[in-house]
Amino acid sequence: MEIEKLIGKLDVGQKIILKLQDKIIVGELSFKKIPSHVRVKDCTDYETNEKLGSNNVYYMNEIRDIRVMGSKETRDDEQCQQKIEEIEVKQTKDALQTKLSEERYKNIRATLDSRIFIERYDVKYFDACRDLMKQRQIGVCLEDVRYGRRSKASVLAVATNEKVYVFDLLMLDGIKKELKGVFESSSICKVIHYSKMTQDYLKNRCNIKVRLIFDTMMAYFYISGNREALTVAELISKLFNLPYIEPSKNLSWNLRPIKEEIISQAAFSVGFLIEIQQYLMHKHLLKNFYRDSMAAMQFSCNDNDFPYTVKLVKGKEVIKNLRDPSIEDEAPVDLREIKKNEEKNDTDTSK
Repeated sequence: MEIEKLIGKLDVGQKIILKLQDKIIVGELSFKKIPSHVRVKDCTDYETNEKLGSNNVYYMNEIRDIRVMGSKETRDDEQCQQKIEEIEVKQTKDALQTKLSEERYKNIRATLDSRIFIERYDVKYFDACRDLMKQRQIGVCLEDVRYGRRSKASVLAVATNEKVYVFDLLMLDGIKKELKGVFESSSICKVIHYSKMTQDYLKNRCNIKVRLIFDTMMAYFYISGNREALTVAELISKLFNLPYIEPSKNLSWNLRPIKEEIISQAAFSVGFLIEIQQYLMHKHLLKNFYRDSMAAMQFSCNDNDFPYTVKLVKGKEVIKNLRDPSIEDEAPVDLREIKKNEEKNDTDTSK
């Protein structure tokens, strides 16, 4: 079996993702016996992050897929890289795909688990708005606005690098001036997946003009050349090689009291957005700029660009010309002025 061959190439101690028939498990491989079973320690449910036990056994016939989680350790060794690539299961050759480090994955899961739910104008609300105004980028998801201005938004989820806030807009009676200021700020980048309907709703129903938007779907279209519309969950799976979590389709967003499942799904919709934006922007959209900048600097820099140096002579800093150390008059005007000021200070001190 293919699964047995893949498990045979795994090493004890690797962080793995097991896809079973009814759930997805994340844990550390502690023992393997082919063709019988594997033992995994520190198991958690991939979707809920629930602890499932410290030492669990999973048999080969119940394992549907298996993947190795990305590691933050360096992979400069070619043999190590080749070995890792061999055990990746049915991975697409898509150039956009990368690996999310285990540490970063844990941090994102931690922010999702500790999400802050806000349903009234109290200390939590105003603290959240102040925190958002300090950010340089935030992930935003407005539920449910699939019909734009003809919708009625009930939940707003906003993510920073450290926290996830879920606002109950029905209980808060809409978006007030504190959150409006966040959306209209030109210094905060709003990372939104398919922002068209969100912008239409905010503009026509809330009189809010959203500034500085990074649309992750448009970025994906631009980079890949693919016009296939993807949900946030599909994009996360495609970019970071993580198991796909299908969102619930029959949620009643307007039903109150609000269910925990709705809060969880809203938080998940924004939890990875900043990570997606940073990856697409720095690894793809700005890739050529970074390459050309590095090439230009390496090409233009030589010893002739830096003919002067400052040396310590008899306890004093003296500007020297590297081309001819005996000539100090050829130093740039600003450097000559520095030298004169230092000499003047020394004279004043001696007096």
